[in-house]
Amino acid sequence: MATETQELIPVEAKQLMKQALEFVGTLTEIKTSTEQEYQNVVELCKSCKSLFKTLEEKRDSLVRPFNTQVDEINAEFKVVTSKLKNGEKVIKDAMSKYAQEQERIRIEEQRKLDAIAEERRKKADEAAQKELDKANAYREQGRDEMADKAEARAETKIEVATTIVAPVVESKAKAQGASFKTTWTVRITDLRAAVLFCIDNPMFQNHVTLDTKALDRVAQAAKGNLPIPGIEVNKSLTPILRG
Repeated sequence: MATETQELIPVEAKQLMKQALEFVGTLTEIKTSTEQEYQNVVELCKSCKSLFKTLEEKRDSLVRPFNTQVDEINAEFKVVTSKLKNGEKVIKDAMSKYAQEQERIRIEEQRKLDAIAEERRKKADEAAQKELDKANAYREQGRDEMADKAEARAETKIEVATTIVAPVVESKAKAQGASFKTTWTVRITDLRAAVLFCIDNPMFQNHVTLDTKALDRVAQAAKGNLPIPGIEVNKSLTPILRG
């Protein structure tokens, strides 16, 4: 059985749309050279604005019921989804805090193990140096056999020193199906120092930007009087029709 489709846009609205399209036609550019032509263009613009306003009112009357239904559905879902998002945030905050604490513990343990390994390497190097000092003393005394043995012991201790490496401490914040994305963020503590540094370093020059929207507002308030080096203020005229 064929399903009848309901026409969303009524006939009178479509006729109005057709009228508007016929009015605009293939209009792309208008040139005026006389005062009368300019006045004709003003009236043409008024007609265009009037048609646009009528169409917008018609469109709004057609879509408003649907928008109301959409808003009601979204609002009901949002009550639940917003709570779920907040719950997810609370859970992730707990995960993040635990992971960061475990990372702090890992770094501290790794630092201690690295210090122990460094101390062991230092002692092995000192012991090797003592053997080398003995070897040099034996050489000076003409006791080459004893010098060779001391040098051999020194080489052994040096080899031992090179193999002394601290074990790698793994983080305990691990769970199946969960991982962490590392994010680095910056906080500006001295805007002037940061801007000057970026300007003087080609690698960072493109990261220095000006809020042109805010400067537009300043230029508008100052009626174009914005004496800032490197900034050009342009003037444009926008037609405003009344009645």
